[in-house]
Amino acid sequence: MHYTTSERITVGVVYGDQGRMRPEWFVWEGREYRVASINHIWHDTAGRETLIFFSVSDKIDTYLLCYHTIQLQWTLCGVDMEG
Repeated sequence: MHYTTSERITVGVVYGDQGRMRPEWFVWEGREYRVASINHIWHDTAGRETLIFFSVSDKIDTYLLCYHTIQLQWTLCGVDMEG
């Protein structure tokens, strides 16, 4: 089942080489999800703002996280749930 949303979330991030960010966990609707893998990363723009998208998995489902570089906020844009 695919679920589309635009909900603000809290994300735990580790910064690596050259300032690259890697989401490690996020909280959605009061529940913490651990990121098991990052499937894909891409950038897009919305006006002056750069959006960084992360397709991540928790070993079961896939989530689309978005970082807003001007607002300095994270949103959950979509979920692909198994079953």
